Formats: sequence, C-alpha cells, structure tokens
Amino acid sequence: MLDELVFLLYLDQGFIKDLHSTVIEGFIESETVRYSVDSSNNNRFKLGIRDKKEKEGHFNNTDEEAHILEEQDCYTLKSIELENYTDAEFASEDKRINKKDIEHKKTFFSTNIDYSSSCVFFHPVWNKMKELRITKKIDSDYCSSGDFVEFCGEMTSISISGYILKLIDIIEAYSAETLDGILSKSNFIGDLKFEIINRMLKKLYLELQKCGTEDIIIWANNCAVVLNICVHEFEVRHLHMYDNCSCKCKIWGKVCKIIDEGDSINLLRKTGHTKYYESLLLSFEPYLECLRSNSVILPQRPSLEIYGPSILIKPISIHI
Repeated sequence: MLDELVFLLYLDQGFIKDLHSTVIEGFIESETVRYSVDSSNNNRFKLGIRDKKEKEGHFNNTDEEAHILEEQDCYTLKSIELENYTDAEFASEDKRINKKDIEHKKTFFSTNIDYSSSCVFFHPVWNKMKELRITKKIDSDYCSSGDFVEFCGEMTSISISGYILKLIDIIEAYSAETLDGILSKSNFIGDLKFEIINRMLKKLYLELQKCGTEDIIIWANNCAVVLNICVHEFEVRHLHMYDNCSCKCKIWGKVCKIIDEGDSINLLRKTGHTKYYESLLLSFEPYLECLRSNSVILPQRPSLEIYGPSILIKPISIHI
C-alpha cells in the first residue's frame, strides 16, 4: 500500500487517459432522446364596409307634365334607395408538430483533458498493467521497441537547449560588438561576427522548442536513457523539469527505440538536419575558445549524441 503513495513529478495526461480507456473501462456509450412539441395558432380577420346610394327620377313624356316642370323649374325624384354593404372574413389555422430527436454518443477518457481527472486514472492503470504483466522491469526483463517498462534512475542536467539558450544570453549580455572587439584584439581570424552567430543560435533554439517537447537524460543501470518529455506536463504541477536533478526517481513509459552498442541517438534529431547543426555548433567552438582564453566564462558544450547501449523512451510518468 505504501508503494502506491507516490508523488508525481510528471504525468502525460493524454497518454494515461488513452491507456485507461483501453485497459480499464474503454468508453461510455450513451443515448439521449429529446421530445419536443411545436404548437402554432394563426388567426386572420378581414372586415370591409361599402356604401351605395342611388337616385332615380321617372317622368311621363307628356306636354302637360313637361309644362308643369318648366314652371316649377325643378325635378321630382320618384325614388331614393340607400344600400349598406358589410363584408367580413375570418380564417383560423392551428398547427401542432411533435418531434423526437435521438443522439448516440461515445465518450472516451482521452478527451477533455484536465489535471485532476488524469491523476485519478494513474493508479488504476499503473496497477492493472503490472497485474497483467504488461509492464516490464528494465533491469531484469528483455525489452524491445514498443514494450512498457518501469525502472529507477537519476535525472541529469544535460540539456542541449539549455546550453544554446545560455550562449544566447551571454552574447546579448556582453553585446556582439564587444565580443567582436575581443576577437580582434586577440588577432583571431574568422569569417563570422557574433551578431550572425547569435541569430543562428536563436533559430536552432526555436527548432528544438517546437511543440513543447525536449529530451532529458536519465542515468540508470550504468547507461544513459533518453526521455522525450512534454515540458507542459511539468508546468501544470508548478515544477521545472530540472528541479529534481540528481534525485532518484521511478520512470514508467513506452520504449521507442533500443540503441545497441556501436549505435547512437542524436539529440539534434528534432531539427531534421542533424549533420548540418552538428557542423554549425562545431564551427562556433574556435570563437568560443578565444573568448574563454580572454576570461569570458562560457558553458561547455554537452555531447550531441548518446551512444549505446541506451534506450529512447516516451515517459508516461516520473514519480518519487
């Protein structure tokens, strides 16, 4: 029980939820049925009023009557007729529509990633995979690419990105013009200026920081193990990836590659141009050595390759 009380330094939230959905419960399938009634009532009323008035005079065509009319200088209306028309129209329309909507949904645990839920999934998956003997011990079992492994090791501070970033900081702190002046006083002959070197280092640093992934080196069983980690997973726990350097920790992950003796893995592989950037960094060394000889303190370039026997691992968790 006490072995399960671990402190997680690192947990790949997406990876652990994918494993939980595969090893433990899979997915949740749900069906949602919605009933709705759409009612509408339209009334229409039209009223029209029209007045009609007619006057009609009637005379007998006789001389006597005509004489009388001439004397009186008037006409006699025989009839007056008044008519009043009223038109009314009423229409009513009533609609009622019943709707039934059915929604089928599959929810996988790898969606809606958040820190709190991923920690809940860690122990069930970790214990279940050990129970099923899916996870191997790197120091006692034969391992191959694709295996899940668990081992203890010590995190080192070897970092290509950290080395390059520190060179950029030093060049900008001294200024490129000052460093060029130091080279001139030392009668150093070179085709590059530190302004150019600084720009090229910045480009390389951006290449290594793409997608927020980085390599860290673990020393375990007298060999170097390369872990390709996501920096964000340290940040969500308010930790820096090198806070626990030189500390013993337990790593659980998936083997990406076995590096045999005589083979190696390049720490600049992420750029896609390892040979070019290796040559570039080596070409800067004479400039840096000249600065060191003039009392400018500079970091030492770490090895750009990790030689076998070694392993490249995608970690699921790092804990103590």
